[in-house]
Amino acid sequence: MLLNIHKENQLFYSKYIQPVNNAEHFNLWYDCVVAGTHGRQVWVVKSAQDKQIIGVVTVSDISRSVVNSAILGWYGDMQFLGRGIYTNAVASVVDHLFREVGLRRLEGVMHLERV
Repeated sequence: MLLNIHKENQLFYSKYIQPVNNAEHFNLWYDCVVAGTHGRQVWVVKSAQDKQIIGVVTVSDISRSVVNSAILGWYGDMQFLGRGIYTNAVASVVDHLFREVGLRRLEGVMHLERV
């Protein structure tokens, strides 16, 4: 499902990330996430109606130094934008990171054309 999201939304996301466009590349990315390497964690976002995977919230470059920081991002199927789904998912992850994980700082990238 995530590979299909990458493929179907490739034009939109290619401005921000290099979308995964084949199974081999996706499997390398997925294995990295599952193994927890590169200080990365990923939360899957599912639709409330049919529990279909519609996106992910990613946290990378997790630093457990004095700063306790990380970089937060997300992507998902464009047909679900504007419904508050990703806003709620990101808010839940941010709450978890500050309350449970003990992070003090999150960084993200803001693309001006999305403001």
